[in-house]
Amino acid sequence: MVSRNCFLFPGCGGYFPGALARLAAEHPAVTAALAPVDQAAMEYGHPSVTALLTDRNAPELEELARTPIRLHLATFGIGVSMHAVFATEKICPDVVLGHSTGELVALVAAGCLSAYDAARVLCEREAALDELDPGGGLVAVHAPAERVVHLCGAADDWTLSPTLYNSPRQNVVAGRVPGLTILEDIARVAGVSVSRLALSYPHHSPLLTGPATRLAEVTSDYRTSTPQCRVYSPVLRGYVTGGADVRSIINVHLISPVHFSEALQHLYGAGEVEWFVEAGARSILTDLASDTLPATIKTSAPLRTPVGVDEVLLTLGRPRAATATRTTLPATSGSAGASQGRTTAVVRPDEPDRQAVTVESPGSVTRPTSSASDALPSRPELHAELRHLFAEALGYPEDVFEDDAHLEADLGIASVRKTELLVKILDRYGLPTPTSEMRVRDFNTIPKLADLIFRLAERSKAVLT
Repeated sequence: MVSRNCFLFPGCGGYFPGALARLAAEHPAVTAALAPVDQAAMEYGHPSVTALLTDRNAPELEELARTPIRLHLATFGIGVSMHAVFATEKICPDVVLGHSTGELVALVAAGCLSAYDAARVLCEREAALDELDPGGGLVAVHAPAERVVHLCGAADDWTLSPTLYNSPRQNVVAGRVPGLTILEDIARVAGVSVSRLALSYPHHSPLLTGPATRLAEVTSDYRTSTPQCRVYSPVLRGYVTGGADVRSIINVHLISPVHFSEALQHLYGAGEVEWFVEAGARSILTDLASDTLPATIKTSAPLRTPVGVDEVLLTLGRPRAATATRTTLPATSGSAGASQGRTTAVVRPDEPDRQAVTVESPGSVTRPTSSASDALPSRPELHAELRHLFAEALGYPEDVFEDDAHLEADLGIASVRKTELLVKILDRYGLPTPTSEMRVRDFNTIPKLADLIFRLAERSKAVLT
């Protein structure tokens, strides 16, 4: 059996405010999909997920992460809603693959677990974490897995462990805060870019054995079923074959690493998948797919911005008559592979041989030996340079980068990708890596990024003098 397409369900990064604002108003499947999630949330004393996902003024990801269960339920709700819309419109996956929390969405999509029970798993999980774990976090390290292991060794902190194997160029380490801080300092000295993720627990780490045991106990009577479509688990590192595998995922997903890059390589390398569709908000996982797989890979990310049902269906090659001439941003612009001159495409299943559009971007820039006291361009010139860099690397027209356009919420640019492009500018002008108190994720528009660059330049000049 050869699978042609794979639905990808992201974890907590697959969120932006009001992601379902238009879809919920236009497609009844969204309301139906969110009802059991709202019910579970209410039973555990949490606010409505529907209200959060349909309000464009809802909290940003970083703010929402201060109440982790709301963020996890939000990304879960987006995933089950997208799958419900696809199913109603007869767009069916050949295989599903989830990342971190998204693995629960994949199990729901395959009929292995009800949406209500999966939402309860999330609520019980967060209760166990709050009660039994002192906290910690995750740090994304922009380096191959082998180098990440060496950096963890250099940090010499027993709590550190690689936990999310995302792509050949990005992997994530879990640990307690002191160890993560040491790791960040060592990585910066070694010239490796790092970024602290907006989570307050060391997910997918043996440190969470206590909460994982508690979760297994309180969810032991939840009903599990044999999958109705193929499910590949990056935690089990293989296909889900029955209810016992579903139970294993629930029991160990808090403590087991996520071998996502390996899963992508298996599905593509075995010839089982040729098209990856992000069934969640933004383009988190399709970016990783583009970064991991050959340039010929086909990807689509319909919900990079809060679009309606017509735009979603058009992106997937199911245009309605009223929207056949509507234009949207390319489904795969924003892929991490673009920085390597990777081929990206708006893929339509009714046009399997459609020629992909190649987007070339400048190669990596070697850090110059000149000091940061070298003059930066004027602020308008720097704004223009940033717009050009982002547009060229991501395949967007430059005019979408308006001064008030939020790079993540409005344009669907992954925070990791934003950081990679910022590093190119820092290299160009010999500027230092931002320190931990200067959170890159807070600089989320072109003017704010320019502010960050000028602040780094001023700080560097102060050190030199």
